[in-house]
Amino acid sequence: MSAEEQEELTESGTEEGEEFTAGTEDVPLVLQTFMGTPYALGEALLELAVETEGDGAVDDLFREPPTTDEHLLDPWTLFMDDDEALGVTEPSTDGEEFDRGQFGALFLVRGARRARRPDDGARCHRRLGR
Repeated sequence: MSAEEQEELTESGTEEGEEFTAGTEDVPLVLQTFMGTPYALGEALLELAVETEGDGAVDDLFREPPTTDEHLLDPWTLFMDDDEALGVTEPSTDGEEFDRGQFGALFLVRGARRARRPDDGARCHRRLGR
């Protein structure tokens, strides 16, 4: 790709990013994050696929995509450990069911981070005398 073509591609990507930002202004950040995370993490997965197994590995990933959040968070588990998703028995509930579905690792990490109080960082700095 020539320098001129690279510049055009960069400008095009910047314009698309600005359009996306404007078009999703009213979408809560948490939804944007959850929807965009697989794309952001997927880049490392693709790089590792090509590095370890060659260009054909990208096609293989489209034919048989990762089945767990673990594979997105730690691509080595897909290529080096050959881990498969584990089956989990659905627990019974004593009360009324109000929701059903998956609660993947991405939601767990986000929930754990959200549970912390906003001033935790400042309190730690005060305790350390900084």
